[in-house]
Amino acid sequence: MIHQAQRTGMRIGWIGLALFLTMEISFAQTGRGVQTFVPSESQIKLEEAMTVLREADDIRKVAPEAERLMRDAIASDSKQTRAYYNLVVLLLRTDRKLEAKRVLDEALKNNPDFGDGIALMALMQESQDRGEVSSYYQNALKADPMSAVANNHMASLAIEKSDWQGAILHSRKALVGNPESLNAYLNMAMSYYRQGQFDLAILVCRSGLRHDGNNATLLNLEGLILLKKDEVKEALARFNKAVAADPANLEARLNAGALTLNYNDFQSALGHFDAAAQIDSSHREAILSKGVALRGLERYDEALAVFQDARKRFPEEARAQYNLCILRHEHMNQYDLALVACKAFASLIDEKHGKFEEMKKRIAGIESTIEALKE
Repeated sequence: MIHQAQRTGMRIGWIGLALFLTMEISFAQTGRGVQTFVPSESQIKLEEAMTVLREADDIRKVAPEAERLMRDAIASDSKQTRAYYNLVVLLLRTDRKLEAKRVLDEALKNNPDFGDGIALMALMQESQDRGEVSSYYQNALKADPMSAVANNHMASLAIEKSDWQGAILHSRKALVGNPESLNAYLNMAMSYYRQGQFDLAILVCRSGLRHDGNNATLLNLEGLILLKKDEVKEALARFNKAVAADPANLEARLNAGALTLNYNDFQSALGHFDAAAQIDSSHREAILSKGVALRGLERYDEALAVFQDARKRFPEEARAQYNLCILRHEHMNQYDLALVACKAFASLIDEKHGKFEEMKKRIAGIESTIEALKE
């Protein structure tokens, strides 16, 4: 039996790259250097702030208390760059960009060689001038070759160019700067994954998850790695955990949906694809997959409406037409309409298409059925 996902071209393998440049709180106590045996007042205040954030279910709810403690840490020691960094990130996460910019300006005035601070300036730029933004990262690396923010950026650029070794090198440097950088773990794991080094990829993923066991992006990537290792049950568990941790994670939703669809669990698949379509109403994979799940549940009229809407919204998308052909022919027994839909699909593909021969036979079969029904 051919699984539904295979028959309709739905795929598993969605990877979210959004984590590459996100603002991440730095929980690592020192990052580099030798830890002071007797913590200063500034360090004590900062660690109190980090404890508040670490234990919070919702950062926004504890943001005022954490902010107060961080400002106390800075007031006690203006060289406390980690307090500046985390305060800027906290302000950005709570939609206070202007105040974040003010704090960052103060941080760089007091600490001109603050590499992560210089790199944060790049992320906050309104300008889309790549040269201007790049100069910030280069200056950050000159000030601090182990800047986690700058090295994570360089790693993401290396991944875009399929420079896996470069990405791994920058990720390692980022982890020197911030041993708990989830961005660095993701970039490194992604690089190993893309090279087919799945054992190393999953090792790096799980190292990152030790710092945040509910990080949806890392959980999603771990699920994809497990699929490559043919551990399907475990992969689905990771996708489901990613969705539970972050219901708005589009990639985890799509992967969980595709995998459950592949095993004909249409109800679960529909839940995932419906949620994915709500996250991104223009995501054609989510929309088409929702239609396939509805068809599997024998909710044919609803599936028809979804495929028709997809055809109107994405006229160049052959799969919408293909699914209309399948639905009308195999499930609704609307042979005349099926013939129109299948011929329309055939007109969108050429002889090199994987479904070319199938469609020739299907059209011929429908025409024979129509003739037989006339007799």
